[in-house]
Amino acid sequence: MDGKSLSITEERIKELKKIFPEVFSENRVDFDRLRNILGDNVKDKDERYNLSWAGKSDAYRILQQPSFATLIPQKEESVDFDKTDNIFIEGENLEVLKILQRSYFNKIKMIYIDPPYNTGKDSFIYPDKFSETKKDYQQRIGVKDEEGKLLKEGEFNLNSKENGQYHSNWLNMMMPRLFLAKNLLKNDGVIFVSIDDNEVHNLKLLMNEIFGEENFIVQLNWKKKKQPSFLSSVASVVEYILVYGRNAENIKKLSIETLEDSNKPIINASNNETERTILKGIRCKKDVNFIAKGSYRNRTMSITYLDDVYIKDGIVQNDFRCMAKFRTGQDEINKFCSKGVLFITRNLGLRRDLLEEEKDGQKSITNLLLDWGHNQDGSNELKLIFDIDNEMGIFDNPKPVLLISNIIKSIMNDNCIILDFFAGSGTTGHALMKLNSEDEGTRKFILVQLPEICKDDSVAKKNGYNTIAEICKERLRRAGKKIKEDITAQNVDTGFKVFELQESNFKQWKEVDNEKDLSEQLEMFVDDIKDKNINEINILYEIIIKHGYNLNSTIEKRENLYFVSDKSDNKQMLACLNGEINKELISQITQSGVKNIVVLDRLFKGNDCLKTNMYLEMKDNDINFECI
Repeated sequence: MDGKSLSITEERIKELKKIFPEVFSENRVDFDRLRNILGDNVKDKDERYNLSWAGKSDAYRILQQPSFATLIPQKEESVDFDKTDNIFIEGENLEVLKILQRSYFNKIKMIYIDPPYNTGKDSFIYPDKFSETKKDYQQRIGVKDEEGKLLKEGEFNLNSKENGQYHSNWLNMMMPRLFLAKNLLKNDGVIFVSIDDNEVHNLKLLMNEIFGEENFIVQLNWKKKKQPSFLSSVASVVEYILVYGRNAENIKKLSIETLEDSNKPIINASNNETERTILKGIRCKKDVNFIAKGSYRNRTMSITYLDDVYIKDGIVQNDFRCMAKFRTGQDEINKFCSKGVLFITRNLGLRRDLLEEEKDGQKSITNLLLDWGHNQDGSNELKLIFDIDNEMGIFDNPKPVLLISNIIKSIMNDNCIILDFFAGSGTTGHALMKLNSEDEGTRKFILVQLPEICKDDSVAKKNGYNTIAEICKERLRRAGKKIKEDITAQNVDTGFKVFELQESNFKQWKEVDNEKDLSEQLEMFVDDIKDKNINEINILYEIIIKHGYNLNSTIEKRENLYFVSDKSDNKQMLACLNGEINKELISQITQSGVKNIVVLDRLFKGNDCLKTNMYLEMKDNDINFECI
């Protein structure tokens, strides 16, 4: 295991090889051949239309530097760690985005971010000396002391307008994050970025460069204030949200039609009860394998199953009859079944998604957002949830839940992953959980927030919150608890797993140029675990992440073996992290049926013969064996 995050450069080279294999010579690009193939489409002259700024080439180099860091689970900070599919990551978002590349490449349906607006009063991190090593940079900005010990999570520098590279600093901060974010989006994925007048012009040019001008969808204009301040020359009431698709041609429509319009009931309380036969193959949103025949009732409808229903992997395996106050006849029911739009809800009712021809009739959102909540709503929501009666509030300018809820709703997908890597006070997570409780959606969030220190005189600090990350986590806890108090929302996932960005648990090999240093390093790598007292679960999660398994992979421990399953990619891995390797254990591993095996080298206790025999036995059984 090389321990590195996914290499952006290597992935791009692979893509280029697929398209133009003939332009590679000795594994390098031959630009003369490429020019010959592309002909007049190649531009050689220096004068061309592009966005350029101080430090751009260095920022690309920073982007291409792999991360060796890992994510450490924090169960005591989490809510329902072993049950939830939501993720909260505390750490610097550039490093986190690099780490997520293997596990979530092309997996995210929607990204929303509310980054620093570069008003001249913002503080954000950017590496302003790209030539220095990461160790030197961390020591210089105060992340580590001279002994290499971690002091704090980064350094916040005020980017004032008097700074000669005021715009360049902001672009250097934004560019690599947006570049990495694009990699995570699905082919029909969408990104929404909030911004104001200070950088909207540069942001659009930057996103045109990264996402492609052809993938621009719309610039939304959000009315952020009910009553503007008239102290300035022009009363500003609007902020912007730039919207781009990974591939805009795959984005049919952004709509926030109501629940009744985006999926429809097939039972009407005012109708007479009738019997219908439901054909096998429909979906079931409740995680069960069997529904016993009998009557089921909730707040809005009742239904009687006349037959038992058998379910496998969320799909009904048999035809069944039921009695209810149906809106439609048997022919329509058969059509809904054959089209794959009918489903059993989590409360065992029946609903249907819109047919394709009905979706075309939905109204698109407009680019003027007048009734999507206001800044003051966001502040009031936080004051209410934290029970703080202070005009200043616990967090500056939080976005309102309605704004983010409508943005999430507009992608018309109730089972997807939403990412926010400038999580702030956690509005995105709050909005997602609330929306799931309203429409029985199964959306999941990944939130990333740096533990930015709250100012000593701030309301947050006076109420016991030391960092922005602490505010975000506490908001999610309180919002989830409030949502759970609603009796109609008992099945909604209001938990979240907390992970913390930390250095790798494994020692990193360093290039040396003399025999003495090489000998010392070889001696040091007899055991490549940094600390023999490291929690093996921390080691396991680093292996999971760096092998491309997602953070919600199921983990089952059987004696000294961990069985890891990533259902999203239908792959399994077996990890052996403690004990001692022997012939009996090798036989047990071989017979497990798992085709990907990871074992720590130290478990062989220096027995290279046994290690070689295990490798050969795994090879004979067509098992991918990796020794770390």
